Amino acid sequence: MLKRSKSFAICRDKGQITAGGLCRLAVALHLTGALPIVPAHAGNDTAGHRGQQQLEEVVVVALRREVSAQLIPVSINSFDSAALDTLGIANIGDIRAQVPNFLVDRFPASNQTLRLFIRGIGIADVQITQDPAVGVYLDGIYLARSTGLAADVADLKRIEVLRGPQGTLYGRNTTGGALNLVTARPDKEALAFTQELGAGNRGRLYARTTLNVPLGEASAMKLAALFQQQDGFIDNGGPGGNFGDRQAEAYRFDWRWQPDETFTLDYAWDRTRLESFNYTPQAVVPREPDGSPADEVILSSRRFVPYGDDRFSRLDTSVALLPNDTDIEGHALILAWMLPGVTLKSISGWRELSDLSYVDFASGASGEYRVDFQQIAIGVDSGTPQTFETVRTSLSQDQFSQELQAFGSLSPRLDYVAGLYYFRETARENWFPLHHISSFPSLATDDQADIVTVRGEDNDIENEAVAIYGQLSWNPDVLESRLQFSLGWRRSEDERSVNRRFRQDNYLDFGDTVLG
Repeated sequence: MLKRSKSFAICRDKGQITAGGLCRLAVALHLTGALPIVPAHAGNDTAGHRGQQQLEEVVVVALRREVSAQLIPVSINSFDSAALDTLGIANIGDIRAQVPNFLVDRFPASNQTLRLFIRGIGIADVQITQDPAVGVYLDGIYLARSTGLAADVADLKRIEVLRGPQGTLYGRNTTGGALNLVTARPDKEALAFTQELGAGNRGRLYARTTLNVPLGEASAMKLAALFQQQDGFIDNGGPGGNFGDRQAEAYRFDWRWQPDETFTLDYAWDRTRLESFNYTPQAVVPREPDGSPADEVILSSRRFVPYGDDRFSRLDTSVALLPNDTDIEGHALILAWMLPGVTLKSISGWRELSDLSYVDFASGASGEYRVDFQQIAIGVDSGTPQTFETVRTSLSQDQFSQELQAFGSLSPRLDYVAGLYYFRETARENWFPLHHISSFPSLATDDQADIVTVRGEDNDIENEAVAIYGQLSWNPDVLESRLQFSLGWRRSEDERSVNRRFRQDNYLDFGDTVLG
């Protein structure tokens, strides 16, 4: 494939954008060598046909309409249902080794939160105060938070990975790329039932059930359920769960009403529950002091932390390792009208997310050195001890989005896509009450006292965005129709607010006396 592109941007602030606006005009020139799709010819297998490799046509929605992946000038990877089954893919995290220039990394504080990078573009610190650079869409509905992206989808049909900015084809603007998760729709023609069971090493169990039921000539419904569990690869010899253990269950209900060939209504409800235990980082070599204030921690902790060049099969926590629990629920309503020369589509989405996560970064250290959110008491010999209770970080989020699309052809060689988009989100990430973060013996006191840090943090956000976008694609009858011009434009307005509360206290705990 030979591809040339040139783009420029024009931005103008009208004054009413409180937290950022975008106005973009993009022009692109694409020269594409399409891969041949060779049909099978029964009884007519010529030498020419035998010399060519037959390629199955892959249909994607990368341009917000169903087109052949071999005929569009877009950098894309697509996995159909057969590939998903063969590779055992049930969520985004499962495709990390299947797509070039695509990195999926689990956030250290939560295995159920994914950091996505395409061509090196992404965000390293997952917070509700910033949006991911790689957009994730479930049946066209934007998923705003990285938390819970490791969730399994009960009835996946296809996954598409698009590289590069997606501002003139998608309602939510993203700079790194986009992932489309496409689920299977109900079939009006036949009653169908499928049951898949699987087992593997590390206690892996897998079950997926689907039931498709026609409801007359115009409608059908589908029920799907998925269960999956697997143990981690590092045992925990201390209290609590084992590092990396994971269990997931997902449910989905779809209803399709199609009274004629020009109108389709799709409603979907989905819910996913996840429970997992985070891995703890393994220490490889002791860090050397460098004259910074962190030297006290470095010199003290290296006495209690196990080190090794090879991966340990077991690490021991000194306090109970607690699970992460994630619950995700969503509703989607998609209406499509196919009219002469244009298809109109309305995509409405409501989604809720709740998450409790627990942190233990002590790397299997003994009880003298702790980096966790478990309970701790200071001044236990003073007569008035103070106790900080165990905390799991609480995240709650809900979002609503509405997108109106129009796409079609103005001529056999001129296609267009246009859309209006609205998005609203509220979320809260709460680390209160004050809780233990770290504690270790102080070398400056000859281990007579512990340095104890407690912290609390509370972030509350409200986001609202509107956008208008469009793109024209012209495919002139030259160079075997391999030349395509694209002209795109976008205008976005975002309004954001955040309330943040933070407190950190440091103590020097002698047991009978507490300073701080």
